Amino acid sequence: SMKRPNFTDLDKNHPYYKEIVFASGTGIVTGYNNGDGTMSFKPDGEITRAEIATVVNRILKIQATPDAEQEFSDLDNSHWAFGTVMAIASKK
Repeated sequence: SMKRPNFTDLDKNHPYYKEIVFASGTGIVTGYNNGDGTMSFKPDGEITRAEIATVVNRILKIQATPDAEQEFSDLDNSHWAFGTVMAIASKK
């Protein structure tokens, strides 16, 4: 049997429980730090562009090309996932 991840908001009856357990066990997804020593997953939440770029890059391990250009008017280079989003976007 799979070990239950330590996500405070993930019920074992959730339709994607097994997939979430697998993905968190491999490190593909990590969840959200609640700031009190616990983690949540937000299994029914929406995923952002930055989050999906991070997940994809954990699988594909894409490196940004040196000539990658800023293509997103809403993504500042100080954003936590700027490098990852640009790496994914640089793959045409």
